[in-house]
Amino acid sequence: MKTEFDLNMIFFYVTGTVAGSILGVKISMFIERLLGATADGHVKNNQKNGRKENNQNKLH
Repeated sequence: MKTEFDLNMIFFYVTGTVAGSILGVKISMFIERLLGATADGHVKNNQKNGRKENNQNKLH
């Protein structure tokens, strides 16, 4: 069993990693749209009200 990374496969490894990452994000965005779920709903609500809050200022 070979345990060292074969440099001949670096192109396929990087290409597969990038493609998998992009595809995963697209699938996640599709599911969020179907469910109406948002990860940053609080930011969008503040921008609609004309307020743009910076959470870093709340730490003090």
